[in-house]
Amino acid sequence: GAIGTGPGAIETWPDGRRYVTASSRSEGYRFYPGLGWQAVVRQPVEVAFAPVRAIQRELALVGGVLAALLVGMGWLLAAWIAQPLRAVAAAADRLRVGDGGVAIPASHRFAELATLTGSLQSLVDELARKEDAIRVRAEEAERRQRFLDAILTNMQDALIVNKGGRIAFANQAGVSLCGVGDVSDLVGRSPFELFHAEDHVTIGERIQAMQAAGTRVPPVELRVVRPDGGTVAVESTAISYADDTGPAILVMLRDITARKQTERQLQHAQRLEAVGQLTGGMAHDFNNLLAVVVGNLDLLEAKLEGDPDARELSDTALQAALRGAELTRQLLAFSRRQVLEPKVFDLNRMVRETTHLLRRTLGERIVIRLQLAEALWPATADPGQVESALVNLAINARDAMPAGGQLTIETGNKHLDEQYAAENIEVMPGDYVMVAVSDTGTGIPPEVLDRVFEPFFTTKADGKGSGLGLAMIYGFAKQSRGHVKIYSEPGHGTTVRLYLPRAGAADAAAGMAPTAV
Repeated sequence: GAIGTGPGAIETWPDGRRYVTASSRSEGYRFYPGLGWQAVVRQPVEVAFAPVRAIQRELALVGGVLAALLVGMGWLLAAWIAQPLRAVAAAADRLRVGDGGVAIPASHRFAELATLTGSLQSLVDELARKEDAIRVRAEEAERRQRFLDAILTNMQDALIVNKGGRIAFANQAGVSLCGVGDVSDLVGRSPFELFHAEDHVTIGERIQAMQAAGTRVPPVELRVVRPDGGTVAVESTAISYADDTGPAILVMLRDITARKQTERQLQHAQRLEAVGQLTGGMAHDFNNLLAVVVGNLDLLEAKLEGDPDARELSDTALQAALRGAELTRQLLAFSRRQVLEPKVFDLNRMVRETTHLLRRTLGERIVIRLQLAEALWPATADPGQVESALVNLAINARDAMPAGGQLTIETGNKHLDEQYAAENIEVMPGDYVMVAVSDTGTGIPPEVLDRVFEPFFTTKADGKGSGLGLAMIYGFAKQSRGHVKIYSEPGHGTTVRLYLPRAGAADAAAGMAPTAV
């Protein structure tokens, strides 16, 4: 008969336990149909499902292992694919911060990625080349700018740029020349504000003549007025040009104060030289004539012993002739034709001895003060002429102090350097022994100060002086290879400094011991 199995069921018994029940039955055989049977199997759930749960646990373990493997393989695959992209991203970050030395590694894993990295590398290379070119140009521009700044900063001439009627640029020399503290004190101002009012017409005409770019105007002398009121003589040259911002004028100003002073000194020296040559020749001839006159008057006096009236007239004529001879001697001293007897002498000792004479000559209203340097160098000159110069200067000082005052005689060792010699063209650089005579008198006006060494020029009243005292000192100083300088300020007094050559080794070797007169 048929054999079959029934479905299993889970039953809960009264004791609360759960069982799995499975049945199997048979209806008998064909030949023995009454021999049917039925079998029922009943087991607890835990026992019945134990094999199933074991299989589930094994499957879960296998599944976990497979899932972990899949995740690991996915991460490795993603890292393998993303590595070139990370390199590209890192290169992009370096480019963003300005690093031009970027190399992107090539990738052959995917054709598209390889194309991307190749394009980016080409871009990086092009950017690097352009950056190198820009850096080279920037370095060259910086070198040129430093070179230009060095020129503008260290050049002695002032440079000013005029744009639209206003100062747009000035170098450091321009700041110093104009007497201001900073470039900002000039920028924005009108150029006319820098110059003397009398020069404004000339400046306007020059600006009008430079309307076209590239126009250059010839040099002209102008006067810069500083904030303190002082003026500076300058030589101005200018040229017009045009840049991206429009037309402009470049002005160069050169301080010619020292040059003009040198020119004045040269003209003064030439004038004195011409006067000296003229007066020297005339004095020489006149001295010869006076020698004849004096000689004949001496002979005539011998024959006029018995005629007192005639003898008096002869004496008067002789005294006038002798005064004329003294005048010619002074003229010869100015023209540097007098006979000198230079010696090595102690100037301090001479000043002390001459001071005793001066105290009696100058009177009680003049106070004499000595400032004699210690360890004074010996001087080389004609001592008699030096003493005469001291007396002459002291008398001039007395006349400048009619109400009394102080006369100071100072000595010192002085070295006149190259710069002083450049400012005083007749001076040779070297060591000098200086004697200065200062007074507290009325002083000399600046407009006549340059003429005080000219013969017959005097600031005294008529009949009070011959005008040959300072001229004689000037000629003596030049003939002795020395130097004389005068300083004066009206209302404060005058100082005359006489520089005598320092006695050198050659004088000592010649046995010229220091002496005094």
